[in-house]
Amino acid sequence: SSGINAEYGKDGNNKLFVPSSPPEFEEILSLTDFLLEIVSFEYSASVQSTFLPQVLQSICKYLRAHVADLPGATLAHAIETSSNLLSRAQPTTVNTDNLYSN
Repeated sequence: SSGINAEYGKDGNNKLFVPSSPPEFEEILSLTDFLLEIVSFEYSASVQSTFLPQVLQSICKYLRAHVADLPGATLAHAIETSSNLLSRAQPTTVNTDNLYSN
């Protein structure tokens, strides 16, 4: 699993080394959970009606494509994260054509 490592330079400045590979699905789920816990979305209608549904749609697309390959714990985490997103997202009209495209 890729991670972000911080190292201190000779001058004492913190240098951040970001991996070049995309994050793992589990990392995306954990980051989404973290953001849902610390950020107040109640004041931003666009986040509730656009961003959160898009994140949920991305998770669903990934699950659809990889469900057979995911460990049970990751699948459970994805379902829990999806439930949290559903509880915060405002109802919108969803284009289901995009949900089933790869």
